[in-house]
Amino acid sequence: NLDGGGSTALWARGLYLNGPSDGAPRPVANALLVFGQAEPLQDAGPPATVTLNAGETAALSPPPDAAGGGILWGTVDGRGFVDQLGRLSATRAGTLAAASVMSARRHTVTCTVIPGPPARLRAVLGAAPNDPPDRSVVTATVTDRFGNPLPDVEVVFAPKGGTADPARARTDVRGQAAAEIVWDVETGRSVVVCTGGLSSAVVRGR
Repeated sequence: NLDGGGSTALWARGLYLNGPSDGAPRPVANALLVFGQAEPLQDAGPPATVTLNAGETAALSPPPDAAGGGILWGTVDGRGFVDQLGRLSATRAGTLAAASVMSARRHTVTCTVIPGPPARLRAVLGAAPNDPPDRSVVTATVTDRFGNPLPDVEVVFAPKGGTADPARARTDVRGQAAAEIVWDVETGRSVVVCTGGLSSAVVRGR
């Protein structure tokens, strides 16, 4: 997978050996292929499981009955990165699969990546449905430092020159919480949006 950009991938024996900087390989047509004879791979037992926080590194267990060197490590789907010592690092929350190959035996590890703590709060002020002049909708998004959305984080909406409904809300699976603002002034409209531990975001109305 050679696109000349950040998602160039190195693939061998069914594994991605590098970590594309876009987080996943792109479906492009350019490629450099090197063919050789290889034995069909067989599963080396049931998949193992590991859980880590985004940005952390976890040491993966070698395949069963492994001895000495000759182990090839990689990821199955190009998400995350495993070095050739079997150390997995990942920044995207979700589930990914890593694997090791040794002597035509492949051992898979299912990895669950959990978002890190809240690191960024963004807020956008937009029109309410049907665009009434005295109403707006403010949407807050909470993510970790890698951009993973964080659900179930409480957000507080404090408008100046109006009232928020609701005044407090918890983020959904997209890391978003929203409130409708009913303005009682025509100028100087603004909303302070805050959540614990992060700097407040301020958005200004029309």
